[in-house]
Amino acid sequence: MADRMLSVTATHSTAANNTKAISISVPMPLF
Repeated sequence: MADRMLSVTATHSTAANNTKAISISVPMPLF
């Protein structure tokens, strides 16, 4: 599980740059 979360976090780190506005509107824990 821990390894899987790290992979997801790395992916979202890049996606966050493209969806910064959405990230602010929607809490990250939901993702």
